[in-house]
Amino acid sequence: MSVPQGVRFRLTDGQRGIWYAVQGNPANPLFGLAERVDIDGPVDTGLFEAALRRVVDETEALRVCFGEDADGPYQVVASPLDWPFHVVDVSGEHDPEAALRQWVSADHDRPVDLTSGPLFTFALFKLADDRYVWYQRHHHIALDGQSVGMIARRVAAVYTAASAGRPCPEADHGGLRDLIEADAAYRGSEEIARDRLFWAEELADRPEAQGLGAQPTRYPEAPLLRAVGTLEKAAVESIRSLAREAGTAWPTVAVAAQALYVHRITGRTDVVLALPVAARPTGDAAKVPGMVSNLVPLRLSVRPGDTVAELLRQVSRRMRGALRHQRYRYEELRRDVGALADGTRLVGPRINIIMFDYDLDFGGHRGVVRNLTIGHDDDLTVVIDNRAGDGGLRVEFNASPELYSASDVEHHCERLTGLLRALGAGAPDRPLGLLDIATEAERRRVLVEWNGDAAVEVMVTLPEVFEARVRECPEARAVSLGADGLTYGELNERANR
Repeated sequence: MSVPQGVRFRLTDGQRGIWYAVQGNPANPLFGLAERVDIDGPVDTGLFEAALRRVVDETEALRVCFGEDADGPYQVVASPLDWPFHVVDVSGEHDPEAALRQWVSADHDRPVDLTSGPLFTFALFKLADDRYVWYQRHHHIALDGQSVGMIARRVAAVYTAASAGRPCPEADHGGLRDLIEADAAYRGSEEIARDRLFWAEELADRPEAQGLGAQPTRYPEAPLLRAVGTLEKAAVESIRSLAREAGTAWPTVAVAAQALYVHRITGRTDVVLALPVAARPTGDAAKVPGMVSNLVPLRLSVRPGDTVAELLRQVSRRMRGALRHQRYRYEELRRDVGALADGTRLVGPRINIIMFDYDLDFGGHRGVVRNLTIGHDDDLTVVIDNRAGDGGLRVEFNASPELYSASDVEHHCERLTGLLRALGAGAPDRPLGLLDIATEAERRRVLVEWNGDAAVEVMVTLPEVFEARVRECPEARAVSLGADGLTYGELNERANR
């Protein structure tokens, strides 16, 4: 199919990485970003469609198609762009939610033609008179995760103005030319030289990164396996409190937990995580929807004798360093350190912290965002999502089906969720070696089931045995050093201080 006529641009640096990644199979549905917005109230479908079409018309990144000539890949901004809007009424189904999921799953498997577009799907589901779900899916070459949020907020603003009979607020973002010019300015700046030097020093003696499974060889063509855990509001408050005690922000606890988990699974003390970053330029270009996000290594040292607070401070320090140099492209970084040539692994699992809440309002009705697909990954991504809407956190594992089984992913998710809860429940000065990653079921299997007849019916801890001895004979000698000594009562009193 011929490429639609329109304004032709070269690719952003972020798009170029995606372009070459998809060349083996351009129709691979793995390169999609999808979210649903649950709207708690009725929706005027006509006004909603009008709002969507206005946002598409004013956003160049939503109207792109791609081609390649002797000078390399390029993108065309089509004007106008013909695209379908799907209104799906599942309110009469026996299980409306199941019907919605079935439709979304079929759309996820639908190939996207980069040469003709559209590179998105918009659908509005009616589950009940007062319950709607807006579904959006985008090819990652057109938008990154932050841009999907920009689109959601803009649609909500346009719809809300229309439903109230107010004039529509004007869009405050520019076009793709702004992003492309920002890339060119960065490539010719002193900033890129500083960034290159930082990463050369950071990775000079890098280890080969280790994942939780086998070495990935390619992007899978089947959807990523997913498992979801939940941290309730009280556990999240404990995590925030721990971060404050250590003088850091709460995302450092999530990253520290992931680093500690990788250390426990692999035995490595030098852990290299992958950190997805916005990599947004400054100025007006920062507001432009498009694909500019990046991936940077986060190198951490995890040692059992270090305390939780020490790990948190290290994570905070190294994250600040990585974020200051986040615009240096991951593809260039791999080339610089020779990882492209020798095929070594530069980063381990990804840890994606979604801190922002869209705070969506559709004509007075709140919209709660839920991520459905995160885009491409050849190994494993952990998403810590702050948009649960109830003060809690979602812990999502997304893993390649070529490297992990469904049960692997479920177990990893359950362990990491438990580790996060345990971190929040303890003191900052605890040694890392005292933190356990086993689930309750795994502990019981090892301590009771695998011991057969030798298993004890009641499991007691050493402190419990000691406290019982204190109650039985508090005046008895507990410890001695020459002529000096302490009774059980005295020792217990000192320990309880």
